[in-house]
Amino acid sequence: MSINNNILLQIKLAIAIALADNEFVHSEEKTIKKWFDKEIAAEGERTQNNLKKELDKELKSISELVKSNQLGLEYIYYEINSI
Repeated sequence: MSINNNILLQIKLAIAIALADNEFVHSEEKTIKKWFDKEIAAEGERTQNNLKKELDKELKSISELVKSNQLGLEYIYYEINSI
């Protein structure tokens, strides 16, 4: 099982909003992970562990987007509109 695109888009949006002050601090990442845990709470333990590992990979990938200025509210806006 993988993270569905709608949840991934919500995570990107949360990070883009968190970056409004030009920082993405550990507490913001922790809040996103806590929210994600609630989203996957109905899944089995093995699936939850796999999804958490996938989330960590996605956060690293999103971090690269942030570094290259390819993750901002305007990018998320276009991604939402393409749905």
